[in-house]
Amino acid sequence: MQLEDIIETINSTHKIKNILHLGAHLGGEVDFYNKLNPEQIIWFEANPELINDLKTNLNRYPNLNQTVIPYAASSKNEILNFNLIYSDDRTNTGCSSLRELEYHTVQYPHIKKIKTIEVQAVNVDSFLTKNNYTTDFELVNMDIQGAEWDVLSTTELLFSNNVAFQIFVLEAAAKEMYKGMKLEPELSAFMESKGFRKLCFQQMDHNWGDMIYVKNI
Repeated sequence: MQLEDIIETINSTHKIKNILHLGAHLGGEVDFYNKLNPEQIIWFEANPELINDLKTNLNRYPNLNQTVIPYAASSKNEILNFNLIYSDDRTNTGCSSLRELEYHTVQYPHIKKIKTIEVQAVNVDSFLTKNNYTTDFELVNMDIQGAEWDVLSTTELLFSNNVAFQIFVLEAAAKEMYKGMKLEPELSAFMESKGFRKLCFQQMDHNWGDMIYVKNI
């Protein structure tokens, strides 16, 4: 069963009201999220070159309450270097990261760092609270290219006690695709310490993929 099928099945008995997506890219998941019929979706995307196309894609669903936050999700409120990482033919623009490439360059030599820019990074807890957004998400999806730990290790509010259940989707790897990233065993151990169990691994390539962790399901 595919990741989206699993989440859709869960949604049939455990209603997903609020979704937080860190690392929106072009919002490719919006078609799926529309099927879940949530009350709210908050998207974070750090790459300024993608924001207009992201909003255009999301605007196909005026029925959805969606907000785009054009900042990098991280551990602190600060200006950070952000690496724009694209394929040679620019058909893949989804690998940009706060971190430098590591094994990624070996596995995908056609994907390279184009340039480094400065972006505003925010601590997710403080940003959401300061701007009066909810912090109670049933579904949290992190696709921030090796920077997941920066958010996970500094958030308290995203692990909400105000919702009946939670689903976390994390991109995880067995090798250090980006310098300094935490690998899947460390992420899984941390999520287990927060009361989550690993439900599914959807392999995208031979050493990385998407993990689903659930609590109270």
